[in-house]
Amino acid sequence: MNLYLSEFSATSDIERSATYAEATHAVISFCGKNSVHCWRSNEFTDYTEIEKRIKGSDIFVALVDQYWNSSTWKGHEFVYSSGGLSMVDGIKGKQLTKRIVFLVDGIEFPSCLYGVPEPIVVVSNISALNDALAQALPA
Repeated sequence: MNLYLSEFSATSDIERSATYAEATHAVISFCGKNSVHCWRSNEFTDYTEIEKRIKGSDIFVALVDQYWNSSTWKGHEFVYSSGGLSMVDGIKGKQLTKRIVFLVDGIEFPSCLYGVPEPIVVVSNISALNDALAQALPA
């Protein structure tokens, strides 16, 4: 099982909130405890590889803070995980049925994501994130 973690990281000097760090840790910990391979978008590779990783994932998690919101590519990752068109080759992505959006510190659901196909689980606290991750595992 694979999980794609959509997180924004342009430089290491970006200050993140404690909630963002806690959410990142929760996802990484979940993956370790459940033998889920985690592809992290902060480990940048080319766009073709990013889309390949999203397509090969079972779970998509977006950690949405002000930096994630400012990136058009992050919005594209989510749209691609919803079956949207590739920015690389124009082919549709695989619509993942397990997509989780974690809203950091009162950030609102990004307007660029309105209209993407359901289901989307939107959470804003670590307990709900842990519950959503646990529910994403096969029964």
